[in-house]
Amino acid sequence: MAGINVSYLINYPVELTDKDWQKKKGLMAKTVKTGLKAELDKGEKLHKLIDTARLLPTVNSPKTMEDLATGIKEAKSNYAKMVEPLISQLKTIVATAKKAEIALTKAKYTDAAKAAATIAKTADLFAVTCKSITFEDEVKEAEKRIKMRVDLAVKELKPSIDKFRKGAGDYVDSPGTKTDWDTLVKQHGRSVSNCVSTIEIYRKEFWKDFEKFKGFDSDTLKIGSEDPKHVTLRLKVLQLALAKVKEIADFKPK
Repeated sequence: MAGINVSYLINYPVELTDKDWQKKKGLMAKTVKTGLKAELDKGEKLHKLIDTARLLPTVNSPKTMEDLATGIKEAKSNYAKMVEPLISQLKTIVATAKKAEIALTKAKYTDAAKAAATIAKTADLFAVTCKSITFEDEVKEAEKRIKMRVDLAVKELKPSIDKFRKGAGDYVDSPGTKTDWDTLVKQHGRSVSNCVSTIEIYRKEFWKDFEKFKGFDSDTLKIGSEDPKHVTLRLKVLQLALAKVKEIADFKPK
């Protein structure tokens, strides 16, 4: 079977539920002990533990290849924790159902034997489905989106830096109010931040320090009032940011 999407795990086959089995088994056939009820119950419980969202490498909307690699690792880990135990239980259900089919056939409970055979076939097919889950198509699409995002960030980095520097100069010449900050510094600073956090080599080199500017939101930085102390602090933060932006502008990736 070709690789299939995680969504195929959402719905558990009705044929593998004890409720369906008891209905198809019939009253008379209940005298034959098959052990299927206990195994079917275990299968249902294991399936209910599966959170399909946690099997998606892109569940956290990766913005970089590093993020995507982390998502893939977590998805595989969650698959091992949630899906593999179900696969193992499905194999047990197949074996138990086949034995039940034989016992019910000998006891001449034809309909119940057919129901047991259906359970074995369905459990085997669903186990194959579980084994065939793949992230390949989703990962490829994510890689395309990330590449487009990175290409745009590379293109926008220098213009963003230039705009930030000009805005910073205008801010220094302004009264230095919160409104001045939001108008002249904040948006351009965010643009630089987005570029730095998106381009992997810049992210590794500068993001640890640059993210401390909190997207240049004065309230988040706790310098958002018109208190003279905050006016002074905004200038200090800006000077620190300009120094870091100069490092970024002068950086020559190898």
